Amino acid sequence: MSKRKIDVKAIKLAIEQHSAGLESGAMLAQKLGVSKTTFSYWLRGYAKYGIEYFSNKETNSSYTKEFKINAVKEYLSGISTQPEICLKYGISTHSLLKRWITRYNDGKEIKDYDPKQGLYLMKSRKVLKAEKLEIVDFCIKSRYNYKLTAENFTVPYSQVYQWVQKHKKDGCAGLDDRRGRHKAAPPLSELEQLRNELELTRRKLEYARIENEILKKKEEIELRQIFQRQDKR
Repeated sequence: MSKRKIDVKAIKLAIEQHSAGLESGAMLAQKLGVSKTTFSYWLRGYAKYGIEYFSNKETNSSYTKEFKINAVKEYLSGISTQPEICLKYGISTHSLLKRWITRYNDGKEIKDYDPKQGLYLMKSRKVLKAEKLEIVDFCIKSRYNYKLTAENFTVPYSQVYQWVQKHKKDGCAGLDDRRGRHKAAPPLSELEQLRNELELTRRKLEYARIENEILKKKEEIELRQIFQRQDKR
């Protein structure tokens, strides 16, 4: 699994904007391509340790079996809360620790990180439509960060991508599980058809809006880089 370096300058700027009350944590988390929980940990880490908290840190870090078990046992002993443990040991996301705790409580083996079992080769699992919608919404709000979405929900990267594309094309109906179904679905009423069409239109407009924001952001970054190069001359 590839690792994405943390852009410390971007995080510091986001934290300063948040401290000044210029933007909400949720909006800044979206811009950075992380979950709101992760951004809240960064706020706490920065408040306690300063910019050094981000030194040599990477998202999607690998953790040993011993490290995971020690973190889980510390939480179960009541010594520290989950946020405190994540902050103390530099665990990149709250969902990771929560997943280790669940596996430990279920009696499942906690293993060392194996790159062959990463997000791209992870085995698929059965996902109900309600969770698919939650996953798709998260992916959209994170500006199509498929990798972050796959990590947060413990599903393969390919599944996230397929669900987003199906939802983009057919709306909520595109997320129906049609495996093993041979009988045609009963015809929809005019009201149901109208609702589906309105939902599909709304989703397409949302996709267009987000894609436009991404394009504008890209242009802003490119312009900023041009100005920075000019200032250095």
